[in-house]
Amino acid sequence: MNDVGHSRTRAIHSTSVQHQRNAGKRLTYDIRADDHGNFEILLNGKVLKRGTDPLVLCGLRAPGPAVMASAIRYAKAGILYLHLMREE
Repeated sequence: MNDVGHSRTRAIHSTSVQHQRNAGKRLTYDIRADDHGNFEILLNGKVLKRGTDPLVLCGLRAPGPAVMASAIRYAKAGILYLHLMREE
């Protein structure tokens, strides 16, 4: 028998967390991240920034929970410095 038609891909797991800045207007941002290192930063449902953990882009990390946690840390750093974002 051959395996034609059977998918061998893993399901993508994702999570959503909230993060509030300690400075500025102290707005609360939503962060969505998945186990492939991708993240989105949202404010009031509007996507402000999308990104990926740089180590995943270089092929140095395999998908998993540690990659998801790292993507969340990168998103929090982006919020902290408002890198490429305006605080409305």
